[in-house]
Amino acid sequence: MKNKTNTIYKSILTILFTSALSACGGGGSDDSAPKSNSGTGSTGGGTTVQAMTVSPSTATISVEELSIGTFDITASNSAGNVTVTNDYTGNSTLTTTANGDVITVTLDSSDVIIDEVSSFNVTINDGTTTKTVSVNMTIANTSGNILADDLELIAAKMTGGNLHTETESIMTVYNKIALLTGGYSRAMFTRLASDFQASKTISYAELGNSGTNADAITERVNDYRAGALTELDISAFSEELSVMLIDSTKALTVIINQVADKSNKLTSIPEFKYNHSAQGLSIYTGNKLMGEWVDDEWVFNDTFSIVDSAISNPCSAQ
Repeated sequence: MKNKTNTIYKSILTILFTSALSACGGGGSDDSAPKSNSGTGSTGGGTTVQAMTVSPSTATISVEELSIGTFDITASNSAGNVTVTNDYTGNSTLTTTANGDVITVTLDSSDVIIDEVSSFNVTINDGTTTKTVSVNMTIANTSGNILADDLELIAAKMTGGNLHTETESIMTVYNKIALLTGGYSRAMFTRLASDFQASKTISYAELGNSGTNADAITERVNDYRAGALTELDISAFSEELSVMLIDSTKALTVIINQVADKSNKLTSIPEFKYNHSAQGLSIYTGNKLMGEWVDDEWVFNDTFSIVDSAISNPCSAQ
């Protein structure tokens, strides 16, 4: 009876001990239990190390000439501090700056005479992985288009007979002020007004018979827009036209300054060239001898307040 009792007691201990081993993970293996994946790039314990990735993998940047454009590249899962290089070899200035895992690419574009289309690579390295971002770049030639617009505007003014509208307004106002302030007689007033009109007629005739007349301007602009001429071509033509315009307007300015000399209320018109702005084509607006740009608005010097009035309020010349 005692032996039987001991046998039962040992059996109970064996069952309890086996159960305890099983609960603690001992006592054998279980092939069905889940395991950690491991392999290339993994650390001890089976944890997989993720290689660095970058986004975007390709990029496009489009800017106008003489302007600045930027875009960002993001590096994820970098193993350490990232370094950045690029293989751009153009005339513009390209900088790549890393701030943490964000890489900023900045393009400071140069002046171009035709649209510049090219590509370059930005390479990112975190000490373990190297990634390359391919970038397509376009720099638009805007100055050539602006010049073409200016030429079209001049051609329209020639055709419409209003190329000298501002100059005529100034002449009319100056002539009236000189008369009213005792500068000269009404006979002189009438003669100078007649001289001005005659000079204006001669000016239009000279322009019309020149190689830079309205038809020639239109032809050059159309050829440029069609790609047959470059910006350099129409720039050379524009310089030729500018000389012709100044010569044809010079006689009108001489008459205006004859009037100015007769009155201490008037200021002579200084030398000039044609300027184009958001306010239009002018030989006065934009002339730095007569004023300055303030917050994108042209402001005449006080000595040219009468010129300002004549241009901004043409009715005052009536």
